[in-house]
Amino acid sequence: MNRVNGELCMIEAYNRSEIDTGTEAVRHWANGFKPGADVLEIGFWRCAIPQLLIDAGLRLHLVEASISRLSRFQQLFPEVPSECLQGNRCMVFSRTFDGVIVCSLTHSVPEPTQIALLARIERVLRAGGRLLVIFLPPASMPAGFKIQSWSPRAKGSYEGILWNLGLEVQPDLVDQSGNQYVCAVKHVQTGVPD
Repeated sequence: MNRVNGELCMIEAYNRSEIDTGTEAVRHWANGFKPGADVLEIGFWRCAIPQLLIDAGLRLHLVEASISRLSRFQQLFPEVPSECLQGNRCMVFSRTFDGVIVCSLTHSVPEPTQIALLARIERVLRAGGRLLVIFLPPASMPAGFKIQSWSPRAKGSYEGILWNLGLEVQPDLVDQSGNQYVCAVKHVQTGVPD
């Protein structure tokens, strides 16, 4: 199975009402926002995450690097503003958000691009804004899906980069899914002006 077919098979297996064991930590993170808060999701992997954010009353926006996953997201969530993550042409990075959640980045985007993206994420977070990065375990990938850079070290590397960007890394969030999480808060306003 090639990568594109693997992505499509995995996405086709889910629908908007999907139940996912990996949402406990996301639900805890989302409960820290007031209804109507602006949240950016980077990467679409499981329908349960955007549905949970919408159900929490958050104003969700999405960017996705894969055209096939973006298309599937737009079919399932036509009411959510979404666009393709293509370098500096992505307009979502010209505004700020109360929160950013990163899903599937470690297997869909090469590591140097991930590091550059973390700096862009820091700039779009408002003061007091919160970041949640989800590291999916390799076992959750479809057969034949090539993982770019997942490893137990990735979590520690992200924490170090976020500290260097001035974000305060928070205690670990846990759930029963086997996912790893990095949660951080921005305390200083240095991002894109509203």
